[in-house]
Amino acid sequence: MNDLISRQAVIDAIANCTNCGTPDELRKYVDKHSLENGWTGGVLDAMEAVEDIPAADVVPVVHSRWIKTADGAECEKCGREAVYQIIDDHWQYEPFCPHCGAKMDGHREE
Repeated sequence: MNDLISRQAVIDAIANCTNCGTPDELRKYVDKHSLENGWTGGVLDAMEAVEDIPAADVVPVVHSRWIKTADGAECEKCGREAVYQIIDDHWQYEPFCPHCGAKMDGHREE
């Protein structure tokens, strides 16, 4: 599974590794010293590469919870019956609704 991370945090981390501080300070340092080759040019290339990476196409997480019924439980979001699984040798509800995909973490959608 891919991690979703902040593009700006990666750029800041790259600049910070150079001991120049911020990305803007690094660019100024490179410009001032005409260092377009070697490691500084490579660092700028890396920062530009990160800037060019397309944004992730993510779906917002839908939250819900299992509601107890006479026959077991149902998803508060879609009303469909809960599915059980064995976790640590015990029957437990699935952490996601297999019908609508809601994350069963007890949060209510407003």
